[in-house]
Amino acid sequence: ERQRVFYQLLQGEACVVISPLMGALQYTLPPEEWLDQVMILKKNQEAPTDLKQRLVAMGYEPVTQVVKLGQFATRGGILDLASPGSPSGPVRLEFFGDTLETIRPLDILNQRSSGNLEDVYVFPAHEIVLKDETRYNLRQALKLKLKDDPASASYRWAHDALELFNQNFQFPGWEWNAVGALEKRACLFDYLPKETRIFLMEPLAFERKWDDFQGVLAGCNKQAREDGSDLFGSEDLFSDIKFLKKALEKGQAASLAQINQDLFQKPPNFSFSVPGRSLAPYYGKFATFT
Repeated sequence: ERQRVFYQLLQGEACVVISPLMGALQYTLPPEEWLDQVMILKKNQEAPTDLKQRLVAMGYEPVTQVVKLGQFATRGGILDLASPGSPSGPVRLEFFGDTLETIRPLDILNQRSSGNLEDVYVFPAHEIVLKDETRYNLRQALKLKLKDDPASASYRWAHDALELFNQNFQFPGWEWNAVGALEKRACLFDYLPKETRIFLMEPLAFERKWDDFQGVLAGCNKQAREDGSDLFGSEDLFSDIKFLKKALEKGQAASLAQINQDLFQKPPNFSFSVPGRSLAPYYGKFATFT
């Protein structure tokens, strides 16, 4: 869902994004860099001759049969692809030479395809695409930990992680560490159009969530230091709430609450009473920005 939201926001599509605190503050690629990774394939047009190589570079796993997101499989002139977050969903592409002849939605449960699409949006298999500079920063961070005492937990962890990274550019927890290795970072707020309006639900509860979240991050940092896996601190993985404070000052943000509440220890500039009525509780499920 995150990548689909990124694309909708960058295309200026009207939408409402409901995000928990962690999802809003989690760092990712800057908007322009993430958008550069998106590939659009159109029916009756030629596809890149290095399509398979590009998919691998985007983090896709080549398999014999696609069974989950982030995989692709080829059989002759047929390519099955499951792109995470893509509005196209899993698809089956049929080629004649380099020309894309048909695009059909694919059911990865029964491996059958039906229908017809005019194009397919291919998002990166992971939010963070390992470019050369990101790989270099990750490798250097791992090598730096190898200067620790060989008997220490950090040395053993870095030794095993570097060995795996040299084999396939992955190791346990690489997705989070790749965020810390980025030259530039952005969070959800950086993807919002200028005319976006932000609503904080129950400011006092939000402030408690922020305090709790900082406590969780402190605990994660402590655990990582004990395990020796502290390549990057939480400040390299998550943004803070300064953007929200600035948005409130500029009138770009507001709060919704059942009673009048201060906003970050400051009284609101304006307060309006909105009549409403209670509704029956909703027990279903809906997609969240996590």
